[in-house]
Amino acid sequence: MTGIAIATLVYLVFDTYPIVKSFGATFRSGSFYLFWLILSLLNLISYGVLKIGAAGKIAATVGPALTPLTLVLLATIGTIGILQSLTLKLADYKFIDVERMMDGYKAAVLADISRRAADRERLRAISVAAKLSEKHPLDRLRTEYASVMTYQGRNLAQVGAELTQLQTDCTAANTSFERAICERIAQADIRRAEELLGRT
Repeated sequence: MTGIAIATLVYLVFDTYPIVKSFGATFRSGSFYLFWLILSLLNLISYGVLKIGAAGKIAATVGPALTPLTLVLLATIGTIGILQSLTLKLADYKFIDVERMMDGYKAAVLADISRRAADRERLRAISVAAKLSEKHPLDRLRTEYASVMTYQGRNLAQVGAELTQLQTDCTAANTSFERAICERIAQADIRRAEELLGRT
């Protein structure tokens, strides 16, 4: 059972990471653990069927020592390729479409992980911006803002207009212009903002 759970987890991590690109958000998602449980149960069924029907042939092919690992790997492949595509019918009426159910739940899991990743990045940007606004004077922040934004494709006229409008908005709202600039920098390029924190 442990081997099946681990194999399922490895598959899920490699399946979801290219989309969400955040291990931290993945392992903070309750829906991910439920998805892991569901696929592990399906994998366990596949493992049982495979063990009953083909354990002897597998042992003869790979040897007794490698049989358990081979069963787990083949069961995982079977779960991915067969059980997720299973449709149960009654009198030609499709009443359980496992593939659609799994795809729908997977989409919900990915959405949950993506939301958590975005929330984490937003909090990270806010934290960096707060520290950055206290570290450098306004002129330096303007220069860095221009550097970041021109690198992303804006021209200097656009950058100047953005800064003017941002200052107007901050004055009207009685909020820190420096902090607003830093938040824009952090949102646009968090790594650049973190580099600025280490500079004098």
